[in-house]
Amino acid sequence: MYKAEFTNATGNYEHTYYYNFALPSSGWIYGNAECNGYSQTVDGYINGYGTAPNDPPAPAISVAGRSSGDSVPVGTTITVYYSATDTNGNLNGIRYHAWNSSTGFHDDNFGNYVTQSGSSGQVTKNFTLSTAGDWYFWTDARDTPGLTASTPAFGSGFKITAYVNSTTYCVPAYAPSYWNDWSTIQYNNNCYNYSNNVRTDTFAQPGRASGNMYSSINATEVSNGAISDGLIPTDAWSVDPDGRTKIALVIDPGWDFHWYRQDSDGRWSHKPGGTSATNLDNSGNLITNPETADRGGYTEFVGYFFTPSDCAQGQGHAVIN
Repeated sequence: MYKAEFTNATGNYEHTYYYNFALPSSGWIYGNAECNGYSQTVDGYINGYGTAPNDPPAPAISVAGRSSGDSVPVGTTITVYYSATDTNGNLNGIRYHAWNSSTGFHDDNFGNYVTQSGSSGQVTKNFTLSTAGDWYFWTDARDTPGLTASTPAFGSGFKITAYVNSTTYCVPAYAPSYWNDWSTIQYNNNCYNYSNNVRTDTFAQPGRASGNMYSSINATEVSNGAISDGLIPTDAWSVDPDGRTKIALVIDPGWDFHWYRQDSDGRWSHKPGGTSATNLDNSGNLITNPETADRGGYTEFVGYFFTPSDCAQGQGHAVIN
Protein backbone atom coordinates (compact mmCIF):
# COMPACT_ATOMS: atom_id res chain seq x y z
CA MET A 1 0.00 0.00 0.00
CA TYR A 2 1.02 3.58 -0.62
CA LYS A 3 -0.23 6.48 1.45
CA ALA A 4 -1.07 9.61 -0.53
CA GLU A 5 -3.27 12.69 -0.44
CA PHE A 6 -6.77 12.22 -1.81
CA THR A 7 -8.53 15.31 -3.16
CA ASN A 8 -12.29 15.27 -2.70
CA ALA A 9 -14.99 16.94 -4.74
CA THR A 10 -14.96 20.16 -2.71
CA GLY A 11 -11.27 20.77 -3.33
CA ASN A 12 -10.07 19.72 0.15
CA TYR A 13 -7.72 16.82 0.58
CA GLU A 14 -7.89 13.80 2.86
CA HIS A 15 -5.51 10.95 3.56
CA THR A 16 -6.21 7.53 2.12
CA TYR A 17 -4.44 4.33 1.09
CA TYR A 18 -3.95 3.39 -2.52
CA TYR A 19 -3.77 -0.34 -3.17
CA ASN A 20 -3.19 -2.78 -6.02
CA PHE A 21 -1.00 -0.28 -7.80
CA ALA A 22 2.18 -1.04 -9.67
CA LEU A 23 4.55 1.86 -9.06
CA PRO A 24 6.39 2.63 -12.28
CA SER A 25 9.49 4.80 -12.33
CA SER A 26 7.44 7.73 -13.60
CA GLY A 27 5.31 7.79 -10.47
CA TRP A 28 2.01 7.52 -12.35
CA ILE A 29 -0.59 5.23 -10.83
CA TYR A 30 -3.90 3.96 -12.11
CA GLY A 31 -6.45 1.85 -10.30
CA ASN A 32 -8.96 2.03 -7.44
CA ALA A 33 -8.65 4.27 -4.39
CA GLU A 34 -10.88 4.31 -1.36
CA CYS A 35 -11.58 7.28 0.94
CA ASN A 36 -14.15 7.12 3.74
CA GLY A 37 -15.79 4.16 2.05
CA TYR A 38 -16.04 5.85 -1.33
CA SER A 39 -14.29 4.06 -4.17
CA GLN A 40 -12.97 5.95 -7.17
CA THR A 41 -10.84 5.15 -10.17
CA VAL A 42 -7.65 7.18 -9.84
CA ASP A 43 -5.31 8.39 -12.50
CA GLY A 44 -2.77 10.45 -10.62
CA TYR A 45 0.69 11.09 -9.29
CA ILE A 46 2.17 9.94 -5.98
CA ASN A 47 3.75 12.68 -3.90
CA GLY A 48 7.53 12.48 -3.95
CA TYR A 49 7.97 9.93 -6.72
CA GLY A 50 8.97 10.20 -10.33
CA THR A 51 8.38 13.11 -12.65
CA ALA A 52 5.49 15.53 -12.86
CA PRO A 53 2.38 14.61 -14.88
CA ASN A 54 1.79 16.17 -18.26
CA ASP A 55 -0.86 18.62 -16.99
CA PRO A 56 0.60 20.00 -13.72
CA PRO A 57 -0.91 23.07 -12.10
CA ALA A 58 0.86 26.30 -12.99
CA PRO A 59 0.49 28.67 -10.00
CA ALA A 60 0.94 32.38 -10.63
CA ILE A 61 0.94 35.57 -8.58
CA SER A 62 0.48 39.19 -9.53
CA VAL A 63 0.00 42.32 -7.44
CA ALA A 64 -2.11 45.18 -8.78
CA GLY A 65 0.12 48.02 -9.92
CA ARG A 66 3.27 46.48 -8.40
CA SER A 67 6.28 44.44 -9.48
CA SER A 68 8.23 41.99 -7.36
CA GLY A 69 10.95 43.90 -5.54
CA ASP A 70 8.95 47.14 -5.21
CA SER A 71 9.12 49.19 -2.01
CA VAL A 72 6.08 50.88 -0.46
CA PRO A 73 5.41 52.79 2.80
CA VAL A 74 4.25 50.85 5.84
CA GLY A 75 0.45 50.87 5.94
CA THR A 76 0.04 50.42 2.18
CA THR A 77 -2.73 48.02 1.18
CA ILE A 78 -1.96 45.86 -1.84
CA THR A 79 -4.21 43.59 -3.89
CA VAL A 80 -2.74 40.14 -4.60
CA TYR A 81 -4.10 37.84 -7.30
CA TYR A 82 -3.43 34.11 -6.84
CA SER A 83 -4.22 31.74 -9.70
CA ALA A 84 -3.40 28.33 -11.17
CA THR A 85 -4.46 26.64 -14.38
CA ASP A 86 -3.05 23.39 -15.73
CA THR A 87 -1.98 22.83 -19.32
CA ASN A 88 -5.40 21.47 -20.19
CA GLY A 89 -7.03 24.74 -19.12
CA ASN A 90 -8.58 23.41 -15.91
CA LEU A 91 -8.77 25.75 -12.92
CA ASN A 92 -6.92 24.30 -9.94
CA GLY A 93 -7.51 24.48 -6.22
CA ILE A 94 -4.93 26.84 -4.69
CA ARG A 95 -3.60 27.95 -1.31
CA TYR A 96 -2.45 31.52 -0.71
CA HIS A 97 0.36 32.62 1.59
CA ALA A 98 1.77 35.93 2.87
CA TRP A 99 4.73 36.19 5.23
CA ASN A 100 6.71 39.05 6.81
CA SER A 101 10.44 38.38 7.23
CA SER A 102 10.83 40.71 10.25
CA THR A 103 8.04 39.45 12.48
CA GLY A 104 7.30 36.00 11.12
CA PHE A 105 3.67 37.07 10.64
CA HIS A 106 1.84 34.95 8.12
CA ASP A 107 -1.65 34.95 6.66
CA ASP A 108 -2.49 31.84 4.71
CA ASN A 109 -4.82 28.92 4.21
CA PHE A 110 -2.36 26.05 4.50
CA GLY A 111 -5.13 23.62 5.44
CA ASN A 112 -7.47 23.81 2.48
CA TYR A 113 -7.22 24.38 -1.23
CA VAL A 114 -9.51 27.20 -2.31
CA THR A 115 -11.76 26.41 -5.25
CA GLN A 116 -11.41 29.18 -7.81
CA SER A 117 -14.47 30.74 -9.32
CA GLY A 118 -15.23 32.92 -12.29
CA SER A 119 -13.62 33.09 -15.69
CA SER A 120 -10.56 34.89 -14.30
CA GLY A 121 -9.51 31.81 -12.34
CA GLN A 122 -8.22 34.00 -9.50
CA VAL A 123 -8.42 34.23 -5.75
CA THR A 124 -8.05 37.88 -4.70
CA LYS A 125 -6.72 38.96 -1.30
CA ASN A 126 -6.07 42.45 0.07
CA PHE A 127 -3.15 42.73 2.49
CA THR A 128 -2.24 45.81 4.54
CA LEU A 129 1.54 45.86 5.03
CA SER A 130 1.40 46.99 8.65
CA THR A 131 4.99 46.08 9.54
CA ALA A 132 8.29 47.16 7.98
CA GLY A 133 10.40 44.52 6.25
CA ASP A 134 10.19 42.17 3.30
CA TRP A 135 6.76 40.68 2.60
CA TYR A 136 6.62 37.49 0.54
CA PHE A 137 3.57 36.17 -1.26
CA TRP A 138 3.33 32.74 -2.82
CA THR A 139 0.86 30.04 -3.75
CA ASP A 140 0.68 26.33 -4.34
CA ALA A 141 -1.95 24.45 -6.30
CA ARG A 142 -3.56 21.07 -6.68
CA ASP A 143 -4.99 19.76 -9.91
CA THR A 144 -8.59 18.82 -9.12
CA PRO A 145 -10.56 17.70 -12.16
CA GLY A 146 -13.00 15.43 -10.34
CA LEU A 147 -11.08 13.32 -7.82
CA THR A 148 -7.62 13.29 -9.35
CA ALA A 149 -4.76 13.40 -6.84
CA SER A 150 -1.58 15.24 -7.72
CA THR A 151 1.47 16.80 -6.19
CA PRO A 152 1.08 20.44 -5.11
CA ALA A 153 2.97 22.69 -7.52
CA PHE A 154 4.58 25.78 -5.98
CA GLY A 155 4.72 29.16 -7.66
CA SER A 156 7.60 31.57 -7.36
CA GLY A 157 7.55 34.03 -4.46
CA PHE A 158 6.62 37.68 -4.91
CA LYS A 159 8.37 40.25 -2.65
CA ILE A 160 7.26 43.72 -1.59
CA THR A 161 9.37 45.69 0.90
CA ALA A 162 7.50 47.93 3.36
CA TYR A 163 9.49 50.84 4.78
CA VAL A 164 8.86 53.50 7.41
CA ASN A 165 8.13 56.75 5.59
CA SER A 166 10.12 59.67 6.95
CA THR A 167 8.06 62.23 5.01
CA THR A 168 6.10 64.63 7.20
CA TYR A 169 2.50 64.93 6.09
CA CYS A 170 0.17 67.83 6.76
CA VAL A 171 -3.56 68.50 6.43
CA PRO A 172 -4.09 71.46 4.08
CA ALA A 173 -6.29 74.44 4.81
CA TYR A 174 -9.32 75.33 2.75
CA ALA A 175 -7.78 77.69 0.16
CA PRO A 176 -10.04 77.81 -2.91
CA SER A 177 -8.15 80.65 -4.56
CA TYR A 178 -5.33 78.27 -5.57
CA TRP A 179 -7.71 75.90 -7.36
CA ASN A 180 -10.22 78.44 -8.71
CA ASP A 181 -7.97 80.28 -11.17
CA TRP A 182 -10.49 80.06 -14.05
CA SER A 183 -7.62 78.67 -16.11
CA THR A 184 -5.27 75.63 -16.24
CA ILE A 185 -5.50 74.50 -12.62
CA GLN A 186 -9.28 74.72 -12.33
CA TYR A 187 -10.13 73.19 -15.71
CA ASN A 188 -7.61 70.31 -15.63
CA ASN A 189 -7.80 69.11 -12.04
CA ASN A 190 -10.84 67.32 -10.67
CA CYS A 191 -12.20 66.02 -7.37
CA TYR A 192 -9.55 63.27 -7.16
CA ASN A 193 -6.79 65.84 -7.65
CA TYR A 194 -8.35 68.17 -5.10
CA SER A 195 -9.02 65.56 -2.41
CA ASN A 196 -5.44 64.27 -2.68
CA ASN A 197 -4.18 67.87 -2.92
CA VAL A 198 -2.12 66.98 -5.99
CA ARG A 199 -2.08 69.15 -9.09
CA THR A 200 -1.43 67.02 -12.21
CA ASP A 201 -3.37 68.94 -14.90
CA THR A 202 -4.55 65.52 -16.16
CA PHE A 203 -7.99 65.08 -14.56
CA ALA A 204 -6.53 62.28 -12.41
CA GLN A 205 -8.35 58.94 -12.16
CA PRO A 206 -8.18 56.35 -9.33
CA GLY A 207 -5.72 53.60 -10.21
CA ARG A 208 -4.47 55.08 -13.48
CA ALA A 209 -1.02 55.96 -12.14
CA SER A 210 -0.56 52.51 -10.57
CA GLY A 211 -1.88 50.50 -13.52
CA ASN A 212 -5.10 49.42 -11.79
CA MET A 213 -7.67 51.92 -13.05
CA TYR A 214 -11.32 51.10 -12.42
CA SER A 215 -13.16 49.37 -15.27
CA SER A 216 -16.66 50.29 -14.10
CA ILE A 217 -18.16 52.83 -11.72
CA ASN A 218 -18.89 50.99 -8.51
CA ALA A 219 -17.60 51.07 -4.95
CA THR A 220 -15.24 48.11 -5.30
CA GLU A 221 -13.62 49.14 -8.57
CA VAL A 222 -13.04 52.79 -7.66
CA SER A 223 -11.87 51.93 -4.12
CA ASN A 224 -9.39 49.35 -5.41
CA GLY A 225 -8.00 51.87 -7.87
CA ALA A 226 -7.46 54.39 -5.06
CA ILE A 227 -5.89 51.76 -2.81
CA SER A 228 -3.56 50.81 -5.64
CA ASP A 229 -2.51 54.47 -5.76
CA GLY A 230 -1.50 54.21 -2.09
CA LEU A 231 -4.61 55.49 -0.31
CA ILE A 232 -5.37 53.76 2.99
CA PRO A 233 -8.95 52.77 3.90
CA THR A 234 -10.06 54.08 7.31
CA ASP A 235 -13.21 55.05 9.20
CA ALA A 236 -14.95 58.26 10.29
CA TRP A 237 -13.21 58.50 13.68
CA SER A 238 -9.57 57.49 13.14
CA VAL A 239 -6.76 60.04 13.04
CA ASP A 240 -3.61 59.13 11.16
CA PRO A 241 -0.54 59.32 13.45
CA ASP A 242 1.64 60.49 10.55
CA GLY A 243 -0.64 63.40 9.68
CA ARG A 244 -2.32 62.06 6.56
CA THR A 245 -5.49 63.78 5.35
CA LYS A 246 -8.88 62.08 5.48
CA ILE A 247 -10.91 62.02 2.27
CA ALA A 248 -14.25 60.42 1.39
CA LEU A 249 -15.58 58.60 -1.68
CA VAL A 250 -19.21 58.72 -2.86
CA ILE A 251 -20.89 57.20 -5.91
CA ASP A 252 -23.66 58.23 -8.27
CA PRO A 253 -24.52 54.58 -9.05
CA GLY A 254 -23.44 53.50 -12.51
CA TRP A 255 -22.73 57.06 -13.55
CA ASP A 256 -20.01 58.90 -11.64
CA PHE A 257 -17.92 59.07 -8.46
CA HIS A 258 -16.87 62.04 -6.35
CA TRP A 259 -14.34 62.79 -3.59
CA TYR A 260 -14.41 65.14 -0.58
CA ARG A 261 -11.48 66.11 1.66
CA GLN A 262 -11.36 67.16 5.30
CA ASP A 263 -9.46 70.43 5.69
CA SER A 264 -7.39 71.62 8.64
CA ASP A 265 -10.42 73.36 10.22
CA GLY A 266 -12.24 70.01 10.43
CA ARG A 267 -14.85 70.91 7.82
CA TRP A 268 -15.03 69.33 4.37
CA SER A 269 -14.62 70.71 0.86
CA HIS A 270 -14.66 69.37 -2.69
CA LYS A 271 -14.12 70.31 -6.32
CA PRO A 272 -16.65 68.89 -8.80
CA GLY A 273 -14.76 68.18 -12.03
CA GLY A 274 -13.43 71.32 -13.71
CA THR A 275 -15.64 73.63 -11.64
CA SER A 276 -14.71 75.63 -8.55
CA ALA A 277 -13.55 74.19 -5.24
CA THR A 278 -16.11 74.85 -2.50
CA ASN A 279 -16.88 73.97 1.11
CA LEU A 280 -20.65 74.03 0.51
CA ASP A 281 -22.96 71.11 -0.29
CA ASN A 282 -25.70 71.06 -2.92
CA SER A 283 -28.03 72.94 -0.56
CA GLY A 284 -25.49 75.69 0.08
CA ASN A 285 -24.63 74.51 3.60
CA LEU A 286 -21.12 74.17 5.06
CA ILE A 287 -20.08 70.52 4.93
CA THR A 288 -19.45 69.21 8.43
CA ASN A 289 -20.16 65.57 7.61
CA PRO A 290 -19.98 64.16 4.07
CA GLU A 291 -22.26 61.28 5.05
CA THR A 292 -25.19 63.59 5.85
CA ALA A 293 -24.45 66.50 3.46
CA ASP A 294 -26.66 67.09 0.42
CA ARG A 295 -24.62 65.32 -2.26
CA GLY A 296 -27.17 65.49 -5.06
CA GLY A 297 -27.12 62.33 -7.16
CA TYR A 298 -24.17 60.81 -5.28
CA THR A 299 -26.43 58.73 -3.09
CA GLU A 300 -24.00 55.93 -2.21
CA PHE A 301 -21.51 56.76 0.53
CA VAL A 302 -18.57 54.36 0.05
CA GLY A 303 -16.14 55.24 2.84
CA TYR A 304 -13.09 57.10 4.09
CA PHE A 305 -9.43 56.96 3.09
CA PHE A 306 -6.17 58.53 4.24
CA THR A 307 -4.00 60.31 1.66
CA PRO A 308 -0.43 61.60 2.15
CA SER A 309 -1.15 65.30 1.71
CA ASP A 310 0.85 68.47 2.36
CA CYS A 311 0.13 71.91 3.78
CA ALA A 312 1.11 73.48 0.46
CA GLN A 313 -1.79 73.55 -1.99
CA GLY A 314 -1.35 71.16 -4.92
CA GLN A 315 1.75 69.53 -3.38
CA GLY A 316 0.35 66.35 -1.84
CA HIS A 317 2.52 63.22 -1.93
CA ALA A 318 0.06 60.70 -3.41
CA VAL A 319 1.22 59.36 -6.79
CA ILE A 320 -1.83 59.89 -9.01
CA ASN A 321 -2.43 60.69 -12.64
